[in-house]
Amino acid sequence: LFAIFEKEADKILKEEVYKSNEFAITFLGRLEKFPTHLREKMDLIQERSQDYAKRMINVAIGYNGRTEIVDAAKKLAQDVAEKKIDVNTINENTFKNYLYANFSDPDMIVRTGYTQRLSGFLTYQSTYSELYFMNKFWPEFSREDLGTVVSEFDSRVRRFGK
Repeated sequence: LFAIFEKEADKILKEEVYKSNEFAITFLGRLEKFPTHLREKMDLIQERSQDYAKRMINVAIGYNGRTEIVDAAKKLAQDVAEKKIDVNTINENTFKNYLYANFSDPDMIVRTGYTQRLSGFLTYQSTYSELYFMNKFWPEFSREDLGTVVSEFDSRVRRFGK
């Protein structure tokens, strides 16, 4: 898997697809568990693509939603202990700053692979996300599929828990 990931990272860096498609790439997860040379490539991709933030692609790798919440709670507890933050100022917004990456909650999550579950993906952030399940694997996902997903999203009425 590392070899496949490294091949794709090299391809992104060489072809600079983030420029032509105007998207920034962020990696989230326990990135410290990856070999140094892969982390350096991830850092380089994030750095080079950060100015193209018309769209965001968040790549969850070495990621688990529950672990993200536990890691955030540990960092927050450390900051409270060191008096960097007052416990009375903690709310959903301040907590969110301790997650792996601070980005808007996803409007829609598309799950491929013939599976109808989130498997711990964006546990905290997915509270009001619309879900779309596809009976095909990710490499088979096409432009037409994207159009179908967007049309499906546009047809939904979002109530945000109301």
